[in-house]
Amino acid sequence: MFFFGTLENGVHGLEPPPEDAFDPASYGIDWEDYDNDIIRNHHDTENLPHAVDTNPFRAHYPLHFSHVEVEEPNCPFTLQQLDALNDNLQQLPFWGFDDMNSRRLLWMHALDICERIMDPAWCKLNENSVYSFQEGERC
Repeated sequence: MFFFGTLENGVHGLEPPPEDAFDPASYGIDWEDYDNDIIRNHHDTENLPHAVDTNPFRAHYPLHFSHVEVEEPNCPFTLQQLDALNDNLQQLPFWGFDDMNSRRLLWMHALDICERIMDPAWCKLNENSVYSFQEGERC
């Protein structure tokens, strides 16, 4: 919407144009449409204030909300596998950093750990019910 509006109408609202190029008629409100009785009547008909509340910040909420059914996400891990993932991620040197490079590395390692946890050739359940990698790697 912003992109096409910028193409059709030029840049509005981000930075004021230079003083010598400023044309108030082309910047901001379209006063012809604002004064158009057909448009104003349509707006007033379709945007009635709520009868119960006169607060302008709450006056136009819908009377009936749509019901959206959201299914519970299907996590492929057991609780033990989730604990193993969390334990492994927290031991990484870039755990807890907020910069994007650390987050990218964290996601890459998380994907690698998830693939290993789900691969029975790499991961096995040991006697303590803790997942561990074969070949001496921690899971």
